[in-house]
Amino acid sequence: MSAADLVLRPITRDNWRDVADLEVREAQRPFVSPVSRYLCVCLYGGQWNPVGAYDGDDAVGFGMWGFDPEETSHWLGGVLVPADRQGRGYGRALVAALIDLVKQQAGCHEIALSYQPSNTIAQRLYASFGFSETGQVEGDEVIARLRVA
Repeated sequence: MSAADLVLRPITRDNWRDVADLEVREAQRPFVSPVSRYLCVCLYGGQWNPVGAYDGDDAVGFGMWGFDPEETSHWLGGVLVPADRQGRGYGRALVAALIDLVKQQAGCHEIALSYQPSNTIAQRLYASFGFSETGQVEGDEVIARLRVA
């Protein structure tokens, strides 16, 4: 699976059901919130934009991106692939597609994200794209950033 094969679609009133019930493995639940919570954050928080990752007509992942005007950086969040789709390259393709999407946003010079330090799978995945931990912490999560040329 490559980012070129994966299609990101904005989540709207017409397709939210495609992603609302996506669930990760039991062991991963401490690291991510349910998609329904992320959809509420997007709808009511005013800062996040939800996207579904599709392989054809099948929703195979979820993510969101936003812009923090205080620090003038773009963020990725809520990235997940459901348990029955893991191990097929969808996670890597989803992160690559999200990075490509965010890089196209006006004024994008940096992409940030956060994860729990014990989530070593996420840490390795993000590091493979060039994200570096900054020493900053948000709640119980470490922040990593990727400079965009």
